[in-house]
Amino acid sequence: MLWALTDALRRQGLHIQPFFSTACFSEYRKAAAFSGTCPRHLDAWLMTPELSREWFLRGAGPCDLAIVEGEFGQRDAAMPDGSLEPLCEWLELPRLVVLDASRSGDSLPNPPEQVDGVLIDCIQSDSQLTRMIVQIETHWEVPVLGALESSPSLRAELGSMA
Repeated sequence: MLWALTDALRRQGLHIQPFFSTACFSEYRKAAAFSGTCPRHLDAWLMTPELSREWFLRGAGPCDLAIVEGEFGQRDAAMPDGSLEPLCEWLELPRLVVLDASRSGDSLPNPPEQVDGVLIDCIQSDSQLTRMIVQIETHWEVPVLGALESSPSLRAELGSMA
């Protein structure tokens, strides 16, 4: 979902700077292919709030949009382990959830503690999209900002990228 959004915005002429919320290089090449920019890394476990802000501002300064990608998870104040929560707090970032419709079934998972909007991925039908929008906006009380249909062949191709 984020790669599709990044690619669409880049094709509109915007300069996008991706960041990862952990010092992990597993998705490095894929993110660079879609954003046209080498991803940078932030990590709440390895960095202080001040250092995170400095690196974020340096990396995001010359671009139109910065995206910090990671996972929301159980937060332990003593060991934040690279999750998004501390970075969102330190950098005052909006919290967007990418929700995989193929895994949600008929019920929604519990939302993260704070969420500002939702992007729905892997939509199978218009009726599924309508149902999920109603559920999310009613139960989570946040807007659905976009959705992307399922495309198995494209996802298989993305999965095979080195």
